[in-house]
Amino acid sequence: MMKRLLVRGATVLFAVAVAGALAAGCGTPTPTITMISPTSGPGGSDAAITGSGFGRSQGTDKVLFSRTEAKVLSWTDTAIAVKVPSDLQPGSYMVKVAVGSTTSNQVAFVVKATAPEDASRRGEIEHNTPVKAMLSYLQARGEPTSGYSFQVNAVSGSDPDWKIDVSFYTGNPQPAYWLLHRVNGSWQVLAYGTDWNPQQLGAPGDLRIVPVEPPAPVPPAKPDTQAEAVQAYLASKGRPTDGWVLTVGKTSSQDGNWEVIHGVRDGSGDNFLVVWNNMLGNWQVLADGGPPWTGVQFKGKDVPSDLNR
Repeated sequence: MMKRLLVRGATVLFAVAVAGALAAGCGTPTPTITMISPTSGPGGSDAAITGSGFGRSQGTDKVLFSRTEAKVLSWTDTAIAVKVPSDLQPGSYMVKVAVGSTTSNQVAFVVKATAPEDASRRGEIEHNTPVKAMLSYLQARGEPTSGYSFQVNAVSGSDPDWKIDVSFYTGNPQPAYWLLHRVNGSWQVLAYGTDWNPQQLGAPGDLRIVPVEPPAPVPPAKPDTQAEAVQAYLASKGRPTDGWVLTVGKTSSQDGNWEVIHGVRDGSGDNFLVVWNNMLGNWQVLADGGPPWTGVQFKGKDVPSDLNR
């Protein structure tokens, strides 16, 4: 009888031990961080955490920089991408992953000071990638793409993929502002004009329009060549100035200061009557569409007769 009781008691103890072992082995794995990359950066930058036991999805779990929760960009069981909290002061912070009531080991991340916006960049002529995006935007809306000048207005300190440029159109003193966002290496125009708010369109909170004064009027450069004179003439008439192939059609044998310039654009041709202005030291266009050049004079002098034929 005693032997039977001992066996029964041993069976109970074994069952309890097995149950305890199963409970310990089949519970939620402890989250473990093996690496954070990079190990330092400014607030608002991205960081990748690798390890194990994070769970297949985030749910209510979180990543903490000391006590500050970071925005999670992606979450898997072995890797988490986060955005470093932008409101952290420069210094060293211990990063941990909180999964339910369990927290991981902690690794250090140094938050660097964000470099102040370089005021000297304002007015800088930007590289052609953003400019191409703005010109494509104009072209898609049937607006002219020539006569614009572009400058950097502001760049986000927390995310340099967001910026504002300013443009001026020839003859219009009012600035127009552009909200630009770089995605996968390509700049996109999100807004153009003046009636928009960067943050309502997803821009970082530090990106603001910097009001600018229109540039002082600059006298047009003197046309040193016949081609420049034709370009200036076309611009004054509101006609396209790009895509022209210009050649000297005829130089007057009576007065070498007079010429006819033949131009072709998109298969259509035109003639421009040009004259060298000795007083100003530059070429100028008197008329187009001839010959004949009916009623055209320069300083009271008629067009040489050999150019009227």
